[in-house]
Amino acid sequence: MRINRYLQFLKESKESKKVLIITGEGFQSDEVLKPKESLESEGYEVTISSNKTGEFKAFNNDEVVTVQKELKELNSSDFDLLIIPGGKTPEYLRKKSSVINFVKEFNQTGKTIASICHGPLILVSAGLVEGKKMTCFEDAVDELKEAGAKYKNKSVVIDDNIITSRNPKDLDDFCQAIKEKLKES
Repeated sequence: MRINRYLQFLKESKESKKVLIITGEGFQSDEVLKPKESLESEGYEVTISSNKTGEFKAFNNDEVVTVQKELKELNSSDFDLLIIPGGKTPEYLRKKSSVINFVKEFNQTGKTIASICHGPLILVSAGLVEGKKMTCFEDAVDELKEAGAKYKNKSVVIDDNIITSRNPKDLDDFCQAIKEKLKES
């Protein structure tokens, strides 16, 4: 009986945690879907949003995600963690003021931002990388360094409230770091 109550307590505490993934057309499928599925399987609520609604296709396969609410309809304080995956999407989204403003606002809450592959380029555009230890996909290293980040070639780098990772091969470590941060908060 106590075990059942404890398991129910664990489930309810995870369900109360909300995660937001910002993505769009040209996303890297594994970098969106693996964290989403991994977190949902443990009871976390995951929302996918972008600067506009609709169906978006991955650049690397036929996977599609549906965005039902634009970022401007969401409140950053309603989420416990923000994920910014890579692919081709960050190059487009980093030019959208609604995305940059949301990321800046979310950062002001002090909650965790997790970003992988080319996702940290959105953090560069939001002015959040100077002095931070970070990693990213090899094509984005120079820009990350030019923006003042302290680049580390590791599968996962955590600096205060920012988690970064290099590529899909690092997704297991990336997802584990996200889960640990959610448990801490």
